Parts: sequence; C-alpha cells; structure tokens
Amino acid sequence: MKRRSGLAAVVLLAAMLVGCAGSPTGRGPAGPSATPTATPTLPPGVVVTREAAIVVAAVNGAGTATVIDARVGRIGDFDPNQQVVPADRLVWAITFSAGNSSTDFVDAVTGEWLEGMSPAPAMIIGSLSTAGLAQASALPGPTSLTTGELIVAVPDGWRFYAMSQVSSFTSVTGVLANFDLGAACGLPDISGGCLQNFTLRPGQALVFLGSAAFPGWTVDGMKPAGGWSALIAGLPASLTTSSSDLPYGASQNRRWQIARQDSEDNRYTVEGYLGSDAAGLAEQVDAIAKGVTLVHPIVPLPTGSSGTAAAAHAVVTALASLRATATGGTGASFYACFPTTPGTARDGTITDSPSGLISAPLPVTCRTDVAATDAQAWRLTLRVSWTVAPTRAAGSMSVMVLVAPDGTASSVTTGGDPLPGSP
Repeated sequence: MKRRSGLAAVVLLAAMLVGCAGSPTGRGPAGPSATPTATPTLPPGVVVTREAAIVVAAVNGAGTATVIDARVGRIGDFDPNQQVVPADRLVWAITFSAGNSSTDFVDAVTGEWLEGMSPAPAMIIGSLSTAGLAQASALPGPTSLTTGELIVAVPDGWRFYAMSQVSSFTSVTGVLANFDLGAACGLPDISGGCLQNFTLRPGQALVFLGSAAFPGWTVDGMKPAGGWSALIAGLPASLTTSSSDLPYGASQNRRWQIARQDSEDNRYTVEGYLGSDAAGLAEQVDAIAKGVTLVHPIVPLPTGSSGTAAAAHAVVTALASLRATATGGTGASFYACFPTTPGTARDGTITDSPSGLISAPLPVTCRTDVAATDAQAWRLTLRVSWTVAPTRAAGSMSVMVLVAPDGTASSVTTGGDPLPGSP
C-alpha cells in the first residue's frame, strides 16, 4: 500500500467545505434573501461529498484524468489484504481512467487521501492472454453500450466491463456478469488476474463479447446441419453448447458465432459460461446474443432482377479495383484476363499471378462467377484453368473476392493448384 502526504488535499478540501457552507448574513451578493442550495444526501456515516473526494484524489494522484467510478465502502471490501488502514474505515474509492488506470482512496469522514493504487476496485485483468485492464461501468443495466464493433444491450441486473484481451486468433472487448465482478474478485489486491482461478457460484454467469478468426476457417464451415441458429444484426449465427472441461467452474458453455459481412474467415463471438443451478441463465445469455447490433448496420443485398443487376455492378466495380491496384508482375495480366460479365469465360494468356511473375506465358481460360452470401455480401470467384502440356499437368486455381454491397473488395483468398511457373 503506497503512502503519500495528504496535506495539500486536506487544505484544499477545507477550503472547499468552507466555500460550500455559504456566506454569513450580510456578506455576499445574495444576503438574507438568497435561495438556499439543496444539500445532496450522503450515505450513512459519510461527511465528505463525492465531489470533494474527487478533488482530493485528483490533486494527490490522478491530475486531470477522467473519473469512471466513485463509490463508498469499507476499505477492506476494496483492498482486503492491506495491513496499514483498519479494514472497516469508511472511504470513497475513486477510479480514474488514464494511461495507468488507478483507484484513489479518500477517507469519507476526514477527507484524508490514503493511497493511489493500480488496478482499480472496478477493474479486472484478462485471464487468457497478457490482457490490459478492463474498465467497469459504474452502474448495472438495463442500458445499451458499444464494445468494439458491437452494440450490446445490458439487461437489468447485469453489469458490463470493458476488456482488452487479444491472442493470435481471438479478441475480447467486453464481458457481462449478472453479479458484481469487482467484488467477487476481491479487487484490486490480486495477482495474475482474478479470472484465471475464478469459480462461478450457483446462478452466476459470464458472457464474453469479441471476435475470432482462424486460418482455413470459413463462415460456411460453421453453419449447423439444420441451418443457422438465428439471424443476429442481419447476419447468420450459429450456437454450440458444451458441458465438460470448462473454465470458471462452469456447468455449461453457450457459444454464439456471428458471421461478418466483410470477411469469410472472421466472426463475432458472444460466449456465455453458466454456473450450476443455471435455470433461466441459458435464455438470458441467448437473449444477450440475439440482441446484439452493429455500429455499422448491415445493408441487405437486393433480390430478384434488382439483385442480378447489383451483382453485375459489383463484379465490374471489384474487377476495376483489382486491376487498378495490380502492377506489372503482380496480377496485371491475371486480372485483365477475366470477363466482367458474371457466368462467362474467355481464353487468354497471362504472364503473372497475384503474387508475382510466372516463368513463361501461360495460355489459360478465365471464368467469372458471382453469388450472394448468407452474410449479405457478394462472393466473386475468379477461376483460371490450363490444359496439359509437356512441361505441366492440367489444373486450375481460383481467387475468391468478398465484395461489399457498394462494390468494395474487402478480402481476397486463393485456392486450387499452384499456377505453373509461379514464384
């Protein structure tokens, strides 16, 4: 527990309290006829106001950082293992958001600044990677808030904690809990992250929100045999459940994966872990997942004759973009080979591939196809094939381009045989 002198803060607090007391009769512009200012109701036993405590904390430690939480409690509830201040001492715990997020403790009776700590009582540390600190919302739901690209509705009785947790293939931007996660973890006096060894109690649940990707994974590959589990924010989603070998002592895992419009190998994730005695929790987790919306709403693709025209326009726009960005030796002749009319093919000769020059000119047949995806994007397939020759076997390769409704090519993947003579 770090200690610093609270003298400057006490002097400032005294000045504030004197200023707040008002002017005696006959002094100041209002005089006896001034309308009295209502005094905010303070919690039992508290003398120092929230505003005064924030000033004390700012002067001593946080400077101009933004306050994200301020609550009254016994210091032992926030810092149970410290041995300097009696655990029942009534304090304001004020959490600031800054480069090094911290919580300052201010005595709620005397106004004495006690310490500055990091992380904060309303903070958690990620458990699956070297995560950054998470910033907790000051109040439980119901409310809606933004985390990453998702907008989530926080149900009544749940709390949201913003989180920064990134690994090679996953990221977590927020976690919902139907209990006070800060109190449950005994923060901030922890080491290594409270979630690493955290065990859910009966009736408790955690819901992590984020995204995931994996090489070779595709949206089509996550589609359940019986069809999509739901449409969430206009995008197809699948639900998988498990009940064994789960972290957090959970009795059940409910994993929602939501396709992305702009990438076929990425998805949004809403993953719930349920404690025992989970009656009703599954429905609550599913409702959270199904209530997710996007910061940039999905624009549905047109259908019928309008859809056919839109698909043709997407092909023209995407090919023009690919050709414009290709330079000599990196796909210029390759992309020029493909017709702009979907469902057609033509013969040509290419001297390069998207990855570089090939060793000799190659006679090929280039075919262009386009189809709508379940994620409301166009999948443009560019297939090039070649016949057998003395120096090569017959084969084909394809380039698949995901095209947004406005014609923007958002991702490119290749498959099939190596192009003869390619680097």
